[in-house]
Amino acid sequence: MDIAAMASVQQMHQVRGQIAIGVASKVKDMVEQNGANLVKMMEQSVNPNVGGSVDIKV
Repeated sequence: MDIAAMASVQQMHQVRGQIAIGVASKVKDMVEQNGANLVKMMEQSVNPNVGGSVDIKV
């Protein structure tokens, strides 16, 4: 393999690595946001009087 081809392959691998890092960063941000939203929902749902009974009609 000549030097130009090796450089091209190396550049392609670098670009793929940068893309993978970018995607992982976006996923991390989304997971953090979803976690924060889940905590917020759970904090708002804390009510000891809710869920103590179930009304069922047949």
